[in-house]
Amino acid sequence: MILINEWLPNPKGSDTTGEWVELFNNGNTAQDISGWKLTAGAKGKYIFPKTVIQGDEYLIVHRKTSKLVLRNSDEAIFLFDARGNMEDSSAYLGTAPEGKSFSRVSLENSDRNFVFAEPTPGGENKISGIVNLIDNAYPPHVPLNSVIGLSGMVVLACAAALVVTSLVFYVVKTNAYLKDIFFGKY
Repeated sequence: MILINEWLPNPKGSDTTGEWVELFNNGNTAQDISGWKLTAGAKGKYIFPKTVIQGDEYLIVHRKTSKLVLRNSDEAIFLFDARGNMEDSSAYLGTAPEGKSFSRVSLENSDRNFVFAEPTPGGENKISGIVNLIDNAYPPHVPLNSVIGLSGMVVLACAAALVVTSLVFYVVKTNAYLKDIFFGKY
């Protein structure tokens, strides 16, 4: 079976020279993909010329060859056989981190989980540790989470304190017994 194994939509440096898609033949026998089509975005497509991928072999398709433009945000790519049947797909929502490839987590995994990881073109994807794999499993069509920095945490803490303070004052003011205790006449 031919799979989309890894792709680099947002390389460091030039997108024109840095973008690529990696296919992988996870079978034992050679696979002729002549006439197959790789698509990206709404209009981009690349039809493979005479191409054979040996068993357990990777094939890198560079942007300079394919002319496929990979968007840095909200992108999907599809692989179709010569008859037009979809063989595989991969997609993400959000913005791809610069210099990270969208890499398949497991070749046996049929639900197509991918994570952003260090690029390994032409080689096995290297996901750093099982904890990283579990924490970063990236199901398709789910927005990427952004990291909250120190200033964001301060703003969230202040907003939470304001809400809690407002609620306490509201409860005290609307409850006659509590109002007398806190603001009573002595």
